[in-house]
Amino acid sequence: MSLKQKAINGMQWQVSAIAIQAIFSLTSLAVFGRLISQDAFGQFAIINVLMLFIVSFTEFGFGACIVQLKEYNKFHIHFAFYASLILGVVTFGIMCLFAGWISHFYDDKIPLICIQVISVNLIIKSLGVVSNALMIRRFQFKQLFISVLVSNIIGTLGLGIYLALNGYEVWALIFALLSVGLIQVILNFFFAPHSVLPIFSKKETKEVVEYGTGLTSVRVISQIANSMDKLIIGKYFPMASLGLYEQAFKIANLPKVYIARSIDGVLFSIMSRVQDNFDKQRSLYLNSLSLVGIITASFAMTLLFFPSQVIEVLLGNNWLEAAPLLQIFGAYSFCVIYIRFTDTLVRAQNKLWGSTVIKIIFAFIKVILIILFIKTNLFWLAAVATLAYFIHAILMLWYASKIVEIKLVAILKAIKPVVWLTIFICFKNVLLWSLDIHQIHAFIFLLFIFILDAAIILSCYIKRPEVFGKDLFGFIKETTKEIPFIDQFQKKLDPYMKWSE
Repeated sequence: MSLKQKAINGMQWQVSAIAIQAIFSLTSLAVFGRLISQDAFGQFAIINVLMLFIVSFTEFGFGACIVQLKEYNKFHIHFAFYASLILGVVTFGIMCLFAGWISHFYDDKIPLICIQVISVNLIIKSLGVVSNALMIRRFQFKQLFISVLVSNIIGTLGLGIYLALNGYEVWALIFALLSVGLIQVILNFFFAPHSVLPIFSKKETKEVVEYGTGLTSVRVISQIANSMDKLIIGKYFPMASLGLYEQAFKIANLPKVYIARSIDGVLFSIMSRVQDNFDKQRSLYLNSLSLVGIITASFAMTLLFFPSQVIEVLLGNNWLEAAPLLQIFGAYSFCVIYIRFTDTLVRAQNKLWGSTVIKIIFAFIKVILIILFIKTNLFWLAAVATLAYFIHAILMLWYASKIVEIKLVAILKAIKPVVWLTIFICFKNVLLWSLDIHQIHAFIFLLFIFILDAAIILSCYIKRPEVFGKDLFGFIKETTKEIPFIDQFQKKLDPYMKWSE
């Protein structure tokens, strides 16, 4: 099977896996939002932020290195597995040791035992680093789909919701996270088994460590910058306030978590294989930015104009205080997509140190802004955090222009379709708002919005393809022509399309 065929097949399964995960996540979000208190979500936000920060050390970029290497052998795998495991055990011990101090820092609003129990996830994550990387490298996205499906049925819909229904509050969130992670590790190792013999080689060890050091520096700085607002809010605001902030941010983060992830794994693997072909990398990068930006435009504009309806559907009426925060974070949805795909390019080209400098600048700007506005309110904190992400996105796009050797204006030109479609969608939302039809039931209204936005995008694709530009238009046709159903749909549209050739 050719690389292109593998990529298309992998994309189908990757999208399916992320779609299933999104369904489970949105279902659990809706159920947990109605069963678990805002205080519990605030507690979990702090604990989860700490875990994500520590996981950056335990993974140390070992898995990404295996995907990125042109050639790998058993020595790369052996070292990556044992180094990840050792770091996982060590960081687990450190977290347990400092759990009391962390709990005291937050005025005992977070139970010490919660921090110690969730720290087990550090060991669980470390055990699955190599198997997950091998599956991505080998385009085993069908198996990843099965892993995601089974783990979420058992962990999220099964154990998590059962505990939430029985009043276990933050423990429902913790055990859902741990069970999903453990089941995925077991299934991934079954699908991508590897030797666990402690046999090492100096050459391979050096290669893995050098790449891992650069990637870890990027991830650690990025995690600090992404999390500092929540850590500071948790200290100076009630946990219920942090719960509101975190849930609004989580909703706005859905494009990054699901849309970007559905493409990122395949795109990273392809970019790594063609890392010496700048023309192909440039085309993949620019067209991916445009395509995902178009999809995100509808979501961001919906958050901006109709945040209350989104919250009512996903979290329930008890969370409507978060609506102004969700409006602000709508702009974040745009920024984070461009940051995410530039990170993919950076990892594939191993240009990690330049990205580290940018993320240090981003972290500094965000922390300073949060500190300056900490005595205001959550709305202003969300606004300055979003401003920091906007600056981060511009810096990352500039860095990408250096990597693929084009001018920044060329990248901005590539995302022009996103600007045009955003204007169309914004005009449509203004019209709907003036008609005051948003009094319809929230779910029905959002479904109506989705259908309208899909119709706008499809109409432009058929009748006004110049909005997309010939390059993106051709990229969409080329990458979807071998996908069942989409290919048949394309053929039916061809007679009506302006650029059918």
